Amino acid sequence: MAPLKSVKRDAAIKQLQSEADFATAICKSLKDGQIITTNIYAELKSRIQQLWTLSLPPQIIRPIDFDHIGTSIWNHATSLIRATSSSDGVAQDGQVSVARSCVLLRAYAYLLLDLATETVSSDSQHLRLFKVGLKTARYCLAYGSPEIAMHLLEKCSIHATRFEDAQPAVNFADDGDSDRRNEVNDLATELWLLRMLHSCKVMRPDLAEHFFAKVSASLSTSATLSYMAAEICYDASRSIPKHGRSRDGSQWLERAFCLLDSDCIADLDRDTEDLRISVAVALVGVLLENGDADSINRAWQATDSLSSKYRLGDRLTVLRMHLTIALKQGDEDAIHHILHRAVSVTLLTDITFDIILRLIYGARKAHVQACLSSLDQLIRNRLLPDLTTAMETDELHTWLEKAAVTYTSVCTANAFTSVGEPVAMLTALFDAIVHATQSPVSAKATHTIQTLIWNASSKSTGEDTKSWLQLLRHPLFDSAGVVNKARIGRKAINTALDCHDLDSARAAYFQMPETARDESATRYLAFKVALSMNDTQMARDCLDILMKQSSKDPKYLYACVLEAQTLNNRAMAVAAFQCLVAQPPQGVHLPALLRCTARLHIGELDQPNIPPDEVMHELLRVFDIAADNVKSFRQAGDDQYRAEMQWWSKNTYNLALRLCREVHPEYVVRLARLCARFLSCLPKDDGKMHQDNIPHRRRICHFLAATALTVLGRSYDDGTEESLQYYTEIRKEVQAYTAPELAKPENQSDPSTSARTLELYKFDLEAILKLQQWDTLKSALERCLQLDNIDGWDTLVDIVLIIHERASALKAPSSSTTDIPALLSKIINEVWRQDREVTKLARWIRVTFTIISTSGEDDGGLSLKLVDQAVGMAKTRQNRQTGRERYPEEELQWLATTTFNRAVDLLAQDERKEAEGWVNGALELARYADDGGLLHKHLTRNRYEAMKRLGMRGGA
Repeated sequence: MAPLKSVKRDAAIKQLQSEADFATAICKSLKDGQIITTNIYAELKSRIQQLWTLSLPPQIIRPIDFDHIGTSIWNHATSLIRATSSSDGVAQDGQVSVARSCVLLRAYAYLLLDLATETVSSDSQHLRLFKVGLKTARYCLAYGSPEIAMHLLEKCSIHATRFEDAQPAVNFADDGDSDRRNEVNDLATELWLLRMLHSCKVMRPDLAEHFFAKVSASLSTSATLSYMAAEICYDASRSIPKHGRSRDGSQWLERAFCLLDSDCIADLDRDTEDLRISVAVALVGVLLENGDADSINRAWQATDSLSSKYRLGDRLTVLRMHLTIALKQGDEDAIHHILHRAVSVTLLTDITFDIILRLIYGARKAHVQACLSSLDQLIRNRLLPDLTTAMETDELHTWLEKAAVTYTSVCTANAFTSVGEPVAMLTALFDAIVHATQSPVSAKATHTIQTLIWNASSKSTGEDTKSWLQLLRHPLFDSAGVVNKARIGRKAINTALDCHDLDSARAAYFQMPETARDESATRYLAFKVALSMNDTQMARDCLDILMKQSSKDPKYLYACVLEAQTLNNRAMAVAAFQCLVAQPPQGVHLPALLRCTARLHIGELDQPNIPPDEVMHELLRVFDIAADNVKSFRQAGDDQYRAEMQWWSKNTYNLALRLCREVHPEYVVRLARLCARFLSCLPKDDGKMHQDNIPHRRRICHFLAATALTVLGRSYDDGTEESLQYYTEIRKEVQAYTAPELAKPENQSDPSTSARTLELYKFDLEAILKLQQWDTLKSALERCLQLDNIDGWDTLVDIVLIIHERASALKAPSSSTTDIPALLSKIINEVWRQDREVTKLARWIRVTFTIISTSGEDDGGLSLKLVDQAVGMAKTRQNRQTGRERYPEEELQWLATTTFNRAVDLLAQDERKEAEGWVNGALELARYADDGGLLHKHLTRNRYEAMKRLGMRGGA
């Protein structure tokens, strides 16, 4: 047997050493402020389970002082409890809640002390362990560990039995022993009370009744025990589940109330008084839940007893109980009286003030008028008067703001006959506060009150909403932030617009802070107001601001466009689109934006009272942007790109044709050039359309541009910089018109095309004349000579003649004008072929003949050909009835005479063969003179005389 005892002894020593090491580590970690982790918590729980049943051999030596280490762990747990105010928060990151940790730490500390006391016979040590066990058990019951509490109570029962067994058979009058016995009896009573509490928590009401009956007789003799019993009974009532509270809960509360109402604890400290009030509040609550007449009567009795017997009538808690009962019975007079009393006689502190507000607010559903009246009384009679005295403090301002918030909450949450009633009440109160304080409430209170009013306004419509919003702008709320003021102002504008109250909408806008007025959302609403009031300047100012902010959020500019279109205000819609076009927001599809803007401008051209020139500037700006962003259009794909180019070219082309006579020529030039740009960007795979139609349209664009430029060039004096610039541009347009890819033979068959070509050549000649670019004159004249099958040749004569005159005067190179006679001759032939006015042709023949004669050069007998043309004309028109239809007599005689003189000159130069042609031409012309043959006879005689003289000279 000896070896067996040795083995048990060694195992016991090993276990004690393990406990010593663990306890020392726990104590060190607690001392270092470390937190009980989940792993340590689990280890603690396991060791406590082992220590409950640990049985050690007698006389075994402890490896450490378990009393000291257990006391240290207990003290550290107590410090931790105090530091965290008995908090039992949720475990996070491997940490368990403080309360759960302290339950195990105290239980473990107790077990360590128990280990240290097993070999000690001192009654004082066992009495100390008895006290520690009861305290630990009560803590475990308070924080949801009834199992551990039960083990502790069992241990304490052993101590109680030990002291009962140790009592002597004969009691001596020893004061020390008497005091110890009384202390042991009190601890035993506490033990049974805790067993009672444990029974309630584990749902054993029969055991709870048993333990209470066991100690009830001894409670009345001790104030401390009565207080402890009342406190435990109160805890027992709170441990009963909700479904059983009405019966068992009221029973334990009645016991606690009666214990506290006994004479033996009437003079205890303030804690007892607070416990009595807490028990009474809980009892009244349970009784009111029952709802029957007896329970309500009992509630009144308990409250009145508390109020009268202990002079607690002015305590707000008692008033709250009175109010609770009055609310249960719906007694409006009692409610009003209680609230009035609470406001009137209570000494205001932070705690009492909050209780008063809760009392008043809790009565709002039962008696809203009493609630509002009490709040008004609190503010006007208790708080505001102190603001004008030396009693003014920051605390007082805080109370005032809380009361104002509560008043606003009640006003905005309850239904009144009309919105005007709560608004009027709030306005009167706010006016009183502003008058007394001369300053707004704090930003926090402002935000709270405004939120309540805002929510109330959201539930209203029309004029009611306007009333709430007007209240939101009360001077009491001057400390509101810009964001809130902006929201309120915008809602006020919207509401006024819905009510068609434009003046109020405008006033609401200008009442906003300047920074809030410049926000995009606010400017959009101001734009709506301006449109409705036809305030063009205000609308444009809004658009300017929105344009600057459109890079962040362009939606408000789009909204302005839609709003203007909805109100049929095309001018403002166009202005809004112009802002978008000026600074296209990121992510916006530019082609669509530009097309919409262009359509609006084009629509303006159809308005009867809008001059086209007023629209063209902005319209062309849109077209310019589109032309400058053609490359970006390609990103949408080939089909979309083709459609875009077709749309832009088509509209610029149509506008140029439509407006060429209505708008300033400068706009026509820009339209035509833009159209040519768009047409040149069209894909080459447009088939027949691109081969025929597109080049044709491009030539028309160049023609329109050159025509308009000619008008502009003629509008300035010759030689001015502007005039010369325009004529330079004309030559560029003509050059583009005659480009090889456009000037195809098949395009010349159309008579209108030939006519346009002739006009352009005339413009080009005029430009050459104005610019004095004589070195290019010859090529321009040759280009005119190549024209065929056209009308309007007669319009070319004047410019050709003027060019000849100016070139001669300025001594231009003769080579540049050598083609002028040939061109004039061709003009005469073409015009005669078209059977035109002979008078004009006769004059041109004379002028051309003169030019050739004075130049001294006759290229290929052109002068004689002119004579032949004149002969043909005179012969054809000799039988016409009117003089206007016949070859003019003066022209005919002049040409015949001049021709004859030319022949005489040739004869004098002995060029008889050449002179013969001239003589014949002169005589032929003279034949058709309307003078009865006198001219012909005269020239014939002169011819004879001339030949005779030549013959005599030859003979000599």
